[in-house]
Amino acid sequence: MDKNIIDIIINSEAFDDTYKIKHLLKNNQKICIVGAGEGLVALERTIINPYNLEIEYFIDAKFSNINEKNKCTLEEFFELELEDNFIFILTFGNGKIRDKYEKELKSNGFVHLVWAPDIYEYSLHHFDKDIINGGVDYFIDKKDRIFEAYNLLEDKKSKDLFYTILTRYITMVPNTVDSCSFSEQYLLVDFIPFDDCVNYISCGAYTGDSVEKVLPWMPNIKNIFAFEPDPINFYELKNTCVKIRNETDLNLVCLQMGLHAKSGFLNFSNEKGLSSSIDENGSSSIYVSTVDDIFNLNGKTFLTMDIEGAEIDALKGAKNFIVHNKPYMAISVYHYPHHLWDILLYLHSINPNYKFKLRNYSGFTYESVLYASY
Repeated sequence: MDKNIIDIIINSEAFDDTYKIKHLLKNNQKICIVGAGEGLVALERTIINPYNLEIEYFIDAKFSNINEKNKCTLEEFFELELEDNFIFILTFGNGKIRDKYEKELKSNGFVHLVWAPDIYEYSLHHFDKDIINGGVDYFIDKKDRIFEAYNLLEDKKSKDLFYTILTRYITMVPNTVDSCSFSEQYLLVDFIPFDDCVNYISCGAYTGDSVEKVLPWMPNIKNIFAFEPDPINFYELKNTCVKIRNETDLNLVCLQMGLHAKSGFLNFSNEKGLSSSIDENGSSSIYVSTVDDIFNLNGKTFLTMDIEGAEIDALKGAKNFIVHNKPYMAISVYHYPHHLWDILLYLHSINPNYKFKLRNYSGFTYESVLYASY
């Protein structure tokens, strides 16, 4: 592509701000949140808390993460026989569940429904005043770096995906993102030579799902290191690891800590499931170290990283390991829009021999993964 990708998007794509939260709420409708799981945590982070929104009702079949008094099932909500002066924000990532609730709401006369990932601020994953206030100028200022990253992608599918996600960030239009099955996340088997790997480092291991997913594809694996700072997630991770140890002779190490650019203690927002993260306003603290300080491994390594926005800091703390060990990597690049290009450019600056592919596993901006291989 000869012309800068930013110029192409600005000159050829339609802009539409009707999916910004302030536009969606312009009629002063009361807000109902449908779905009280991980999607609600993301909605709180990107919209509810930054805009100080008051929620009239929380609707779900069960509640485990919220204590609000105004929570009810859908059936209980219908029994209130309220008039339609609401906007319903559906947070479910599962399309079948979302469609079920949408159908029932509409059949009971409620028509003002929006899926959370269609809301612009939600698609950014973290509330970012520079983007919200700067709009397209934010991206114009970074057009050269964005274009450089785009041109370093290895295949057309990656470049098309990069273009689609970037268009979403710039135009605010909730376009469909070409995605792979979530069950295939981290498993780009035609690009990552899993047979060569004897070590696996999982950064942000959650409950061990990534370890269980990757393990069958690594026949020569000897060592697994799983990092997870959140106490509830770590408890589940340990159970997963006990199960794997009972079935294999692997050296499997679980560490309740985070990874960052340097060692120390950082504030942490915990017990938020997938969204637990380093947070300067967090109510607890965690110990963090660096990949460079921890590891001196022999043999090829596969490294995955999904640590809720701390990826660049953790990669800076892994610089020497990346230079000398040359790991294959799968890095999440969706927690901040600039991660889409900045993570790729950082890895390229460390090792210009890396080749890159980009894949998505959600159908919207979340769960976008950058792969680095040779």
